[in-house]
Parts: sequence; C-alpha cells; structure tokens
Amino acid sequence: MHKALRLPFGVFATVSAVLAATAPTHATGTIVCEGVNDPGVTAFVSVGRVPVLAVLRAEFTALGMVWSTFSEDATPIIFGQGVDLADGLRIDFTNEDISEIVVTLRTVRAFEGKAGGEAGVLQIVGTGAWPVVCEQG
Repeated sequence: MHKALRLPFGVFATVSAVLAATAPTHATGTIVCEGVNDPGVTAFVSVGRVPVLAVLRAEFTALGMVWSTFSEDATPIIFGQGVDLADGLRIDFTNEDISEIVVTLRTVRAFEGKAGGEAGVLQIVGTGAWPVVCEQG
C-alpha cells in the first residue's frame, strides 16, 4: 500500500512556483469584440494559449462605464469561469467577493477554411446586453 506524501503548504507553494517558472512559455492571444452598431461597447480579453482557458486580463466598456481585471479607474472584476471551444467562447467574470456574476461574454464562431466569423452577446448584469462582433488574435 502506498502512503501519500504530505508537504507543508509553504513547501508545496514554493515547489509549484519553481515548476511554473521553469515550464516552457506559451504564447498569448486576445479576443477583441465591438458592439454591433455601437462602438462604445467593447470587450478585450487577453488569454494564455494553454490546454485550458487562462484569462490574463480583461476589460469591458458600455454606456461610458468600464469593468476591468486590471485598471484602477474601473469597476473591478475577477475571472470566474470559462471555456473556449471550437464553436465559441463562454466566459464569466465576478465581483471581487466572487459572490455575483457581473460580466458574461458568449460567442458563436464558424469557419470554413479561412472564411468565417465570431459574434455573440456581451452582458453586463444589471446594466444591459449588447450584440458584439469579435476577432481573435
């Protein structure tokens, strides 16, 4: 019978940090969306290209207001959950308490060869929902 190895949390955190720092780096990408007929509605999501959706930073604008994971001049949000599938993106951001979903971005994408596109809905809960057209880079 094998006995589980238990490490103190500090040792586990240090080992994890060293492994993460020495792992090969992966490219990053962006998802940029703009409101259909409303250029004041925008979504910017920077992601790491790893086997899971890794949101590095994000910012959303609508009605002259800003929600952001990084800007101090915005309503703060935190990446909650998400998935980037072949047919679209589903992503949720919460408030700082992680008690409410504040922003959702849902897209559908279809491509045939090099032709295609991505569009969806950006929802700021309690504020509104807007159709958006998106591009990945």
